[in-house]
Amino acid sequence: MVLHPRVYVKARDEIERIVGMSNLPTLEHKDSLPYINCIIQELYRYDTNIHLIGLPHHLQSVDEYRNFHIPRGSMIFANIWYVCSRQCVQLYYNAVGTDPERFEDANVDVLSDPRNYVFGFGRRICPGRHFAEDAIWLAITHIVSIFDIEKAYNADGGEITPAVHFRPGLTR
Repeated sequence: MVLHPRVYVKARDEIERIVGMSNLPTLEHKDSLPYINCIIQELYRYDTNIHLIGLPHHLQSVDEYRNFHIPRGSMIFANIWYVCSRQCVQLYYNAVGTDPERFEDANVDVLSDPRNYVFGFGRRICPGRHFAEDAIWLAITHIVSIFDIEKAYNADGGEITPAVHFRPGLTR
């Protein structure tokens, strides 16, 4: 949020308008805070937790993909990282940038909604995904509600922009 103050201000304004500042958002507010949901979708897209190859799947029947024959029993990996990544300009306009507004349209294509694949899919979908989504939603709404997020200043009064470093894995 400190790197994207416009996003923070818009989220804070939405929470102030719907929930007020004397209460914390609850899960009952989830449908009333659409911009927060857009932020979460953008977080999933921007840095998915299943890096590089996703989870393995075995084909139960013969398949073909772009004229490639894939035999039954083959182990395949969905490249979730690529689909969500900043490189996938086919699905996301301004794929390099952070832009929660890309998810404001209620008719977002199923393929471009990262919630449809960041927790896996098919029989291997994460059984705790709903709990995880609710926990993430509560964490973000509470942080935005409680804290004033802004850059720090050095002794000379200049802004300090934090460095961002990502490491692959389920934890950071």
